[in-house]
Amino acid sequence: MTPESVALHLPVVATILIPFAAAVLGLGVARRGPAVDVALFGGFLALVSAAYRLIVLPENAPGDGGLTTFSSGLPAVALGELTIPFELAVSARSALLSALVAAVTLAVLAFAAWYLREDDRRGVFLATVSLFAAAMQLVVHSADLVLTLVGWEVMGFCSYLLIGHWSRTERARRAAYKSFVVTRLADVGFVLGVVILASGARSTGYAEVLQHWTQNAGTALTVAMACLVVAVLGKSAQVPFQDWLPDAMAGPTPASALIHAATMVAAGTVVLAQLAPLLALAAGAQWLLAVSVSATMLLGAALAFGQSDLKALLAWSTVSQVAIMLAPLAVLGAVGDAGTESSAAALFHLYAHALFKALLFLTLGWLSLSLHSTLASRLQGTARRWLSRLAVVVGLAALAGLPLVVGGWSKELVLATVADEAGATGARGWLVLAALLLTVVLTALYATRAALILLRPSAATGSAATAVADEDLSTGELRAVQATRAAQREAARQADAAPLSTRLVIGALTFATAFGGILLLAFERLLGVEAHLSLLWLSVTLALALLGIGLGWQLSRSGDPALRLGARQALADGGLGVDRLYLALVAAPVLALARGVATVDRRVVDAPVRAVARQAVRWSDMAGERHPTGPLSAVSMVGVVLVVLLAVAVTVAALGGIA
Repeated sequence: MTPESVALHLPVVATILIPFAAAVLGLGVARRGPAVDVALFGGFLALVSAAYRLIVLPENAPGDGGLTTFSSGLPAVALGELTIPFELAVSARSALLSALVAAVTLAVLAFAAWYLREDDRRGVFLATVSLFAAAMQLVVHSADLVLTLVGWEVMGFCSYLLIGHWSRTERARRAAYKSFVVTRLADVGFVLGVVILASGARSTGYAEVLQHWTQNAGTALTVAMACLVVAVLGKSAQVPFQDWLPDAMAGPTPASALIHAATMVAAGTVVLAQLAPLLALAAGAQWLLAVSVSATMLLGAALAFGQSDLKALLAWSTVSQVAIMLAPLAVLGAVGDAGTESSAAALFHLYAHALFKALLFLTLGWLSLSLHSTLASRLQGTARRWLSRLAVVVGLAALAGLPLVVGGWSKELVLATVADEAGATGARGWLVLAALLLTVVLTALYATRAALILLRPSAATGSAATAVADEDLSTGELRAVQATRAAQREAARQADAAPLSTRLVIGALTFATAFGGILLLAFERLLGVEAHLSLLWLSVTLALALLGIGLGWQLSRSGDPALRLGARQALADGGLGVDRLYLALVAAPVLALARGVATVDRRVVDAPVRAVARQAVRWSDMAGERHPTGPLSAVSMVGVVLVVLLAVAVTVAALGGIA
């Protein structure tokens, strides 16, 4: 291996093994002080390794999504006609994603070390985060379907552990079970898709799979890609699997930041981008993806607006934003280098979403820690200090897709890419484009609502005007107002008491969200496409975002508009009752089928056998009553019967041989 290859390949392996080693060592010292140091040091080393590879990335590492493959160090396995090469890969895009995952992971680890400082299981949480990061790095760098599947499943298991971290509460346990069951159900599609692709190519290596199926496109490829799309929809919480992700807010806020930002829910985008040339040849799979993401981005944005809990608002926002992320992959053309532009747009929005969503979740956790609540009514006006205000403004501006911040650049590229492909893909492209345009308005609407809640002082703030108004309040109302003021003062005190590391994390994410898009466009080779700016779609995006901001401002003039939804807000908080729909359409039929199978097994299969056994016992008892040696007589009778049957069988066989 040449020195250039070592400089490229060794950091790839290191970014996977370092967080894995940190997870193993962290679990070993989970109940001791060094657990925090092990996790933070491992996260720092992983970031250094990823950053080094990004800096020294040689010119022969493709930037257009092409893969330079090399051995992972595991020996290839030949199973009959199937070969499992266990290869890893590197490209400019994977290097960028790897650095992004490492950076967000380190930010989450540093924040969690403070956020969970009084948690007796903090060491276990930090070790699980490290393992989660190792699994995501494996997915990013995998050039083998089996390795991708391993990383995919480990992430699912880690998400179960992180969501259920506070397992002493019923809510956390239920949310963890629900996420595990729903994503495991969808993951059946991943396994089936891998089996079909590997059986055709006689290999699980990406290079062999892409080469074989691009030359043998047909029904089998469409079925395989449809199965993979179903798995991605489940992992990314897209319709009809969308309901598990908002429930996952039962976990600690750092876990939410990790799952919602650069890992798990975004992993499906990485996998489909890697297999974009095959997805481009499977129109049926693209239709499935297009219908799901179009419905999801609108549903998620609408439900985000009506949430009474700001953490749930961000959760539904993630559901909607991941749909935007997947949108360019639903309108791939089937010619030439299909997928290059669309994959670049999808991964750019993944990059942007990771930055601004990590910023928003961690800022919300910072503001809400002392309140022990993320309800909008409790968080009114809590962003009082300059850093929290700046973080809220920049993060929500990026979410709304305003120009100059990272979310504005990525959303413009998504819209321009989908619009370019709409003509070639027909109804599918126009469906996705229409949903995107409506979602831009709705996103700006709920982002404005969230900003006004956090930035605008509530009626309970201790101003002079409020003090005069207190004279008109009843004793109970006055106590409630005073309690709210005390909670807000305590929240401000806790924010001031946050350590320097927490402030640095929030500050760094704010800076990256504000300028990350400009930096990425300056190094356009990392995305593999030429940097361009469509003034038309930039203007359209800005106009729609301003429309949403105006609507949000107008609706919030008399207070939080969600409070005026009345009973409909409970419906929004419950995700439109999809839980009950799951029970009616999935759980009830499965349980009914299980009861039916149990009944058939008990009454049809077991009943005759049990009846014969009971009759034999009766005969044995009757024989024992008549003769002192009853049990022996019963055994003798059975022996005689067996001997007779054996004799009959031998006779029949002999007669058959003579004939």
